[in-house]
Amino acid sequence: YMEVPESAPDHYKYIRNKEDTTEAPLCTLPKGTCKFTLKGHYKAVTSVCFVKAHPHLLVSASADGRAKLWSVLTGQPLRTFIGHSTGIRQVLSDGDLNILTLTSSSVGTLSEKQQQIKVWDVEHGKCTTALHLKKAPTVAHYFHHSKRLLVGQQSGDLQLWDLHNRTLIRQFSCNSADSPIRTITLLGKHEFASTGDDRVVRLWNSFDSVPLQQVGKPDVCDIYASAAVHP
Repeated sequence: YMEVPESAPDHYKYIRNKEDTTEAPLCTLPKGTCKFTLKGHYKAVTSVCFVKAHPHLLVSASADGRAKLWSVLTGQPLRTFIGHSTGIRQVLSDGDLNILTLTSSSVGTLSEKQQQIKVWDVEHGKCTTALHLKKAPTVAHYFHHSKRLLVGQQSGDLQLWDLHNRTLIRQFSCNSADSPIRTITLLGKHEFASTGDDRVVRLWNSFDSVPLQQVGKPDVCDIYASAAVHP
């Protein structure tokens, strides 16, 4: 099931750049029609993403603490990832055959064992890496490759992790207690932006633990949308 069948319609086929060894397969769907309704979670679905290396596969995460792998060709579940004891807030896909799940910080008071980020091998369904965090994570973003991860926290702090060694590389302090980080957006090779409930957009350099710049107005609503570079 990891490959698109030859019998699949043309709009499900890969588009590959043969000169690019990393490859960027694309999978498009017809517009304006609902092909499948995916049913299998027994609580709210909180996040979905396509598996980047195989875009005919979709991963969903739920408040039921499970993530599921689906085929967009058949609408059938292929695998269930079980390992979290509380709801999953976010699911991410890297450029390989791995997905990352982040436990929700909005379900009561979580212990350190419940404040987890896990990396899963999609093909075999096994957890390959687990981070146990002292503070509840709210959002995560791969930092340019699958070995480094930016994590925003309920406390308003940001962390940069080495997933391969499971070590903390750097802690970024926003000096804004109890203002959860909501979004992380990459802006360049070393720069990124974060937004949070304190209504401030902060610009960071990965080598510096304090923000390069921050912009915000106290009278605006909470910022949940991602930041982006103006074209």
